[in-house]
Amino acid sequence: MPRVLIIDDQKGVRTMMAMVLRVNRFEVEEAESGAAGLKAFAESSFDAAIVDIFLGDASGVDVIAVHVQ
Repeated sequence: MPRVLIIDDQKGVRTMMAMVLRVNRFEVEEAESGAAGLKAFAESSFDAAIVDIFLGDASGVDVIAVHVQ
């Protein structure tokens, strides 16, 4: 089952995306901040990530850049 990480500081947005993905048989993990997303990346592997650009504690672009390096 493909694994997807959703990083978004808005709970409603995360919940909606997670529901759609789970119905379509994806395994989903949610992170509420850039820091939580980076921790999730460090602890597990994912096939894809959906990252909000404007996170409360960081830029989504910065979170992806840190992970890719």
